[in-house]
Amino acid sequence: MKKKPVLSLFVFLCFLLFPAFVLAAGPTYSVFPDSKTYEGDMMNYSTYNTYTKDYYVIRSYLEQLERDGGGTLLIHAGVYTISNTLYVPSHVTIKLKDGAVLKKGSVSGTSKFSASKSMFQLIRPTLSKQDGVYGSYNGEKNISIIGEGTAVIDMGFIENSLSIIAGHNSGVRIENIHFLNMHSGHFIELDASENVVIRNNHFLYSKASDKWNKEGINLDTPDHATNGWSQDWSTYDKTPNRNVLIEGNVFYDLDRAIGTHKYSHDRLHDGVTIRNNAIKKMRKDPIFLMNWRNAVIEGNQISDVGSSEDAYSGIIAAGALNPTIENNTFHRVYRPIYFFPWQNEGPGSEYEPISNILSSDNLNKLASNKVDGVTEDFARVYDGNTTDYYPSTVVTFKEDARLQNLYTPSYGGGGSMEAPLPSYSAGERTASLAGTISLYGDKKKSGVLSTLPSNEKVTVIARYGTLYRVKYYDLYGYMNKSQAVFPSMSGIGISIDGHALQMDEKPVIRNGRVLIPIRWVSNGMGIKVKSWNNTTKTATLTKNGKTISLTIGKPYAVVNGKRSSLDETVQLIDSRTYVPLRFVSEQTGAYVDWDSAYRMVWIEK
Repeated sequence: MKKKPVLSLFVFLCFLLFPAFVLAAGPTYSVFPDSKTYEGDMMNYSTYNTYTKDYYVIRSYLEQLERDGGGTLLIHAGVYTISNTLYVPSHVTIKLKDGAVLKKGSVSGTSKFSASKSMFQLIRPTLSKQDGVYGSYNGEKNISIIGEGTAVIDMGFIENSLSIIAGHNSGVRIENIHFLNMHSGHFIELDASENVVIRNNHFLYSKASDKWNKEGINLDTPDHATNGWSQDWSTYDKTPNRNVLIEGNVFYDLDRAIGTHKYSHDRLHDGVTIRNNAIKKMRKDPIFLMNWRNAVIEGNQISDVGSSEDAYSGIIAAGALNPTIENNTFHRVYRPIYFFPWQNEGPGSEYEPISNILSSDNLNKLASNKVDGVTEDFARVYDGNTTDYYPSTVVTFKEDARLQNLYTPSYGGGGSMEAPLPSYSAGERTASLAGTISLYGDKKKSGVLSTLPSNEKVTVIARYGTLYRVKYYDLYGYMNKSQAVFPSMSGIGISIDGHALQMDEKPVIRNGRVLIPIRWVSNGMGIKVKSWNNTTKTATLTKNGKTISLTIGKPYAVVNGKRSSLDETVQLIDSRTYVPLRFVSEQTGAYVDWDSAYRMVWIEK
């Protein structure tokens, strides 16, 4: 009994410091691909069928979590087709386990209702069909959607679809999810919400929208005038977002990464921080601050915006008040930063134009941004109420970045998007796809991570029987070997335990055997070069209790004191000692296989 005050104090402190943690406490449920609905609910519905099964299973548990007052739902590895919207109540954590794939379905299999456009909406199920139930920030609270390992939400390029719609929420976390394949919608629609964290996700691939302005993450206000919101459970009170952190994400091949494209007058999004994101290959300006106050945009890497004919910017702003934009890097962007006045076009055009207000400190911090491969090496700033097209202020950046290592940092466990290579990379090969293919999550082909269209490019990094392990941008998976088409190649690739061996010198083939410089045997295989006898031209290698002596020109090696024949001799090429790769590898216990399809040596140590 004496421990009760201590326990109560601990719970009270947790509530103060980590309210989402405490309030999310509750039962934990698990869902698998073959799971039934909670206690068999809904399985007798006439609309329960092959297309809606997964939707009803997950829906049943979310409805139970509402009755429980919160808790956790674990969605385990496998593929789940979500035909209709899943409504999420307060104090709920959804964890997508490694290998879990939620695919947006486009068919309901019933005439009673059509498949929806959204996958998740953050409102409790019992209120989701009512009108005008939430305004301000008084909606659902403390909701987390978290991925572990490689967890995927695949929208399947379904037009106008949205992965997550958040409105009037407080305390939202979305972390470590691979969002894939958007078309004229958004991965995340964020309206009227506060205290939001979107961290360590990957937002990858979209088909171009008509206006090329569909953001991966859209910050909007629920406003009838702008038509930027269509969920009638909102009061449409124009509440802006506040205290939003977007950090450590990867954005690739989208219309736009983050932004607003309609504003509600005098309703400014406040305290949005966009930090340490990697943004590459946007079709239009990647970040748009529209009607934002006290925004912080820092440490982001922005590259390859639009085509070579486009004059798009890396960051644009209209109606920005007190923005801090510093220490970002821009590579192959026509114009890095551009502030200008703006007025809504079409819906919402009745609102007055908006303009920017920057302090001297805001302007000074603009100079800290770094550029390389840009047309304009300065920031254009139109502040005040100017409506002409000549900047009232020009801020020149202090130094060029010369971005040698753009995208080398790892974000969210997904690895780097792009990294500099040595002058010769003897490893990963690019293959085209012969038709539409399934990308599997494991070697057993038990779950489909994504469906890739014909002629897409993948990087092959390992082989397992009839499967290749491949990388599709930042998504890793397995595909059938027979569906990979390789270009004609003269070089030789070497993969060791699924990783490319990258060398400064090219391997060579002599009498059907691959030879590589001895130092790369040491570096790549972990074999120690014990000694070099310059008189006899003999190298001595050691690993796993074996000592191997190789002499230039000799048709044999000496292994632990005994001669062993070589299919090809050690050779001196361009002042480098080349040794037979298969012989050395197999002598130290490695498995070696030659893949003639595209001239690759596979080694498993």
